[in-house]
Amino acid sequence: MGRVTQQSIDEVRSRADIVAEVERHVRLTKAGRSYKGLSPFTSEKTASFYVDPAKGAYYCFSSNQGGDVIRFVMNVEHLSFGEALEVLASRYNIDLTYENGAGPGRAERSARRELLDIHEEAAEYYHQAFLAENDLAEKVRAYWTEERHFTMEVAKDFRIGFEPPTDSELLRRLLKKGHAPAMLLESGIFTAREGSADPRYFRSRFRGRLLVPIREATQGQVIAFTARKLFCTPGADTMELSKYVNSPGTSLFHKSHVLFNLDRAQKAVRNEPAGFMMVEGQLDTIRCFSSGFPATVAGQGTSITDEQLHILKRHSDFLRVVLDGDAAGQKAALRLMPMAFAAGLEPRFAVLPAGRDPDSLIAKDGPEAMGAILAGTLSPMQFLARTLKSSPEYQGAHGLAAAMRRSTEILASLESEVARAEYLRELSLAMGFDYQAALADSARFALRGAHAPARSETPRPVAAENNAFGRLKTPESEIWYLLLRHGELALPLALAADESWIDASSLEGRLLGRLFWQLKDGEVESVSDFVKAVVEDEERNFLYSLAMASREITYETPQQDADNLLERLFISHRKRRILEIDAKVAALPAGSELLEPLLREKVSLSRTFKQLPCLKVKVG
Repeated sequence: MGRVTQQSIDEVRSRADIVAEVERHVRLTKAGRSYKGLSPFTSEKTASFYVDPAKGAYYCFSSNQGGDVIRFVMNVEHLSFGEALEVLASRYNIDLTYENGAGPGRAERSARRELLDIHEEAAEYYHQAFLAENDLAEKVRAYWTEERHFTMEVAKDFRIGFEPPTDSELLRRLLKKGHAPAMLLESGIFTAREGSADPRYFRSRFRGRLLVPIREATQGQVIAFTARKLFCTPGADTMELSKYVNSPGTSLFHKSHVLFNLDRAQKAVRNEPAGFMMVEGQLDTIRCFSSGFPATVAGQGTSITDEQLHILKRHSDFLRVVLDGDAAGQKAALRLMPMAFAAGLEPRFAVLPAGRDPDSLIAKDGPEAMGAILAGTLSPMQFLARTLKSSPEYQGAHGLAAAMRRSTEILASLESEVARAEYLRELSLAMGFDYQAALADSARFALRGAHAPARSETPRPVAAENNAFGRLKTPESEIWYLLLRHGELALPLALAADESWIDASSLEGRLLGRLFWQLKDGEVESVSDFVKAVVEDEERNFLYSLAMASREITYETPQQDADNLLERLFISHRKRRILEIDAKVAALPAGSELLEPLLREKVSLSRTFKQLPCLKVKVG
C-alpha cells in the first residue's frame, strides 16, 4: 500500500479537533487556556492529563507521554499510524491521498478496517433478516413484540437482528465482497471444523438466534454480537444449547474493556448527576435506555472488571448498581464495591424484588417502578450493613468480628483516610457498633494484613539516595527543593522546560509536570497555591515533607541553580528517551513504518551530546 502523502497527514492534524477526540474517552474541564482530565492510560484520581487546543497537543503526566491528535488516537484506541489516519479521516470527511496516486485496495487495507467492515455488513444482514417478510421472521418479530414487549422502533434503533437456522447467505455475501476467509474466522462470526481455513467448512456461530450488536464507544461501530436462543435455535452442540452466545475475544473486542451501550450512555451521563446506571444484561440495558434511563450500561456477560470501572470514572464520579435481590446479587455487589472505591467511583446500590430484573420489572410495571427503586438507592455502607445483618455467618460475637474484618477489607480500597473514617462512622451507626471500638478493630485488622490499601504505586521515600548537598538525586526532586524556597523561579522554569523532559514515573515528576502546566495556563499563580490545592493524602504528605526538608537548604545563586537543574532535566530526559527508542527499535518487525521516525529522533538526540541546546531560565 502506498504511503499517505504529507499533505494529507497535515490536513488530518489541522482539521481533527483534539479536544473532541479526547472527550470521546476523557471528561475534560477547562483549565486556563487548556483542558484537563483523568488519564485514559493509567488509573489516577487527580487529573494529570492536559490538552492544549492551540497547539493541537496533549500531555499525560501519569504515563509520561504526549503528542498530537493522531498520536492520541493511536495510543488510546491501540491503532497503527495508518489506522489512526484512516479513523480520523473518516470522522472528519477527509479524502486521504497516497504517494502512488491511489488509495489502498481491499487486499491492502488494514486488518482492523476489514474486521469493522465485516461486522457492519453482518449487522445489516442480520437486521434485514429480522425485518424480512417471511413466516419465520414474523415469528421472531412476534417474540420481540409480544413475548419480550419491545417495540419495533426499539428494534430498529438498536438494529436488532436475526440469523435463520439453516442459512449460509451471509457467508456467501462476505466471500463475494472479497473478504479473506482468515479474516472471517478472525471476526468470530464463523467457526470452522477442526480449525479448517476452507470456507466450505465454515459455520455461523449465531444460527437461529436473536442478535444484539455490540458497539465500541467512540464511533459506535459494531465490533461484536450477543445472540439469544430462540424457538428455532438448533441444538446440535453445547454452544447452541446455551441461552446466550457472545462473540469471542478478537482484536476489536476485548470483553474486559467494553461496556454495552457506552457509546450512547457516555453522552447522556453528562446531564445525569446520579451518574451511570449499571445493569446485568444487554436486554435489560435496552429496556432501561428506551424507558427514560439513557445512562444505562452493562458488562459483557462476565463479572465487571477494574478496566470497565476506570472507563466509567472518566465520564462520571458516580455509579448506580442495579442488583438482583438474591444472594448472588449481594455477592456481586460486595465484590464490586472495593473495585469501585479503587477506581475513584462513588457507588450506590438499588436492589430489585426477588425474581425480577430491570427488563421484566419495567415491561410489567412501567418505568415508574424502576424510578421508585432508584429513588431508594442505598449508600455503600447502608448496603454493606444490610448484607452483613442478613448473612448467618456474621451473627453472634464471632460473626460481628468477621463482619468488621470483611468491612476493613472493603474500606481498605479507599485512598483517602478521611473518606475511610467517615464510611466507618456510617457503617457503625447502621450496624449498631460503637464507633471508637470499630475504629480500633479496623486499625488492628489492617495491621494484621486483612487487606492492604490499593495503591497505584509505592511512593518513593523522600530520603532516598542523597547527593553531596544532602538532596535527592533526581532533577525533579531538586527542582522541587529549589521552588519551595524560591517560588519566583517556578513560572520561568515552567516556560523554559518541555513537558516531555519530566520523568512522570515518579511522584515528584508527576507533581512537577502538573505544577508547570497549571502555571503556564494561569490555573494557579504560585507554588503555594498549587500545594494548597493538592487534596490527595499521599501527594500532600510528600510535598509537605519536601517543604520541611527544604528549610535546611540555602541557595546562594538560585538563578544559576535553576539553569543547572534545567540542563540536568534535559540530559536525564535524553538518556531515558534514547534507551526507550533502542527498546522500541529492537521490538519492531522488519519494514515497520515506525522505524524511520524513531531513528531520526535518536540521531537528533545524539547530536545534543556534543552541544546542548540553549537552556536558560529567563526571569522577568
